[in-house]
Formats: sequence, C-alpha cells, structure tokens
Amino acid sequence: MTAIHWHILGAGAIGGLIGAYLQRAGQPCTLLLRDQPTLARYRACGLSLETQTGTWHAAPPALAPDGTAPRIAHLLVTTKAQHTQTAVADWLHCLAPGVTVVLLQNGLGVAERLTSQLTGARLLLGTTTHGAWRRAPFHIVHAGSGETWLGPADAHTVFDDTERQRLLASLPAAVLNLHWDDRIDQRLWRKFAINCVINPLTATLRCRNGELRRHPEKVAQLGAEICAVAEAVGQHSAVHALEHAIWQVVDATAANRSSMLQDVSAGRSTELEFMTGHLLRLAAQAGVHCPAHSALYRALRPATGAGTRC
Repeated sequence: MTAIHWHILGAGAIGGLIGAYLQRAGQPCTLLLRDQPTLARYRACGLSLETQTGTWHAAPPALAPDGTAPRIAHLLVTTKAQHTQTAVADWLHCLAPGVTVVLLQNGLGVAERLTSQLTGARLLLGTTTHGAWRRAPFHIVHAGSGETWLGPADAHTVFDDTERQRLLASLPAAVLNLHWDDRIDQRLWRKFAINCVINPLTATLRCRNGELRRHPEKVAQLGAEICAVAEAVGQHSAVHALEHAIWQVVDATAANRSSMLQDVSAGRSTELEFMTGHLLRLAAQAGVHCPAHSALYRALRPATGAGTRC
C-alpha cells in the first residue's frame, strides 16, 4: 500500500512540530509556505525542534505558490483560523479529487467557511492539547505532551476502519498520542468554550493565564454565558463542569501567555472572530444574551487588523 504523503499548510508551532516528527519517522511530507521569501528563509535554516531531551534539526521538503501544481491528496491545515481561507485558496488548483483535508486549529466556524472552496473534499477536524510554540521562525519548542484527536466534520463524511487506521498510522501517532473520535464536535466545542474564556480575557487584561485567579467573577460569568449558548445549540454535554475545566487549564498553564494575548501584543490579527465572534453569532441565532462576551468582543475588535499569516 502506498504511503500517505501529507502536505502541511503552515509551518508555525503545530505544523512545524508535525512536519519535523514526520520526517524523523521517515514518513513523506511537504510543507506549504506562504510565499517565495518565506521559502528562501526556510531553505536557509530548516526546522529546529526543541524538546525536553535536546534540540534536533529537520528539513522536510517545502514549496511556496509559484505556478507549479503538486498533486495534493492529503492536506493538513495548521494555519491560524483567520488566515485559512486565503492560505487554502493558494493551493486549490493542486487538490486531487476527493482530497482528504484535516483542519487542526483553534476556534470554530472555519469548516463552514471552506465549504464552497473544498467541494468534494473529505473533511476531518482535529484538536490537540500538545504544548508547542515558536522561539523564532522555524524554531519550534515542544513544551508539553498531550493528546490529539481527529474525526469527521459531519455525519456525511464516513471513513471505514481500514481508512481510519491508515490515516492514524500515517501521522506520528505515538508522539501526538493520536486518537479517532466520530463525535469530534463535542471535543472541539469543549476546547472552544475554554478558549473563549481564557484567550480573550487574558488579551483584554494583558495578563498571563494564572493571573485570571484574581478575576473569578469574570471567569464565572463568561463560563455561564457559554453554557447557556451550548444548551441552546445542543452541546450541553460539551460544557459539563465547564468552570472546573477552565480553572484546571488556567492552573496547568499559569505561566503561559495565551496565543491571543501574544497576537494582540505583537499587533497581529487574532482568532477573535472564530472564538468570541463565532460564539456571539450562535448566541444571536439562539436568542441568548451574552453581555460579558459582547464586552470582550468590543474591547478586542479594534485590535484585530489584517495582520500577517504564518
């Protein structure tokens, strides 16, 4: 059986992490970068992956949009949510019929926006709790192990047992602690709910995650509003004991600066529209009032300019 060749769109923390581990395992992969200058910088240094046991180098093949058309049968998208539509558009002419596309990013609502672009694609959604961040461009720090889950984007996308096992085996499953979940929407919704509290609140307060312990009332109100929306859209199980889960993440990542805080501080665009924005759109459709989330959205909306994509 032919090995699956993954094309990884985005060489940020998660994309670089997976690309490095794939090459180390001898699995075929290609990084898809945003432009020729980025490709030139990458070719000059490759990837550095820093782990608890040391730093090692990897240099998976890489491409940038230039008119060539590699055949892409398996696409792993790790760009930030706000950049995904533009990034995918650069490679649409390369996608094979029936391409398998995995979206592995924060927030909700990206898949719905890609529907018209990815006609005929088999779409998978993913979520990971691995800790990874960039010390510098193409220098990835694998700061903490976690779990990674994949599953179909909707009930109409079906993978049989053989296909599931082949997909899981084609990725660095042991490193990623990789699993399959046919109800991936519940896992995504729970992560979304937690992120909708921690990310915009730390970005507004300009504080590290652990400092949210000083603002229990804000956390409680934001959590209660999310639970009301979840109940209204049929995701009540995803928010079971949500406030307890939020505090667990806050304490486990106390020294961290959330990705949204980092983006706001650096003047980059954020995932606000795919976190708070998406939540408020769901709330409006369901007739649920979310004053605390609305206030966060208004506070952060001016800081979410176009920015640059990874």
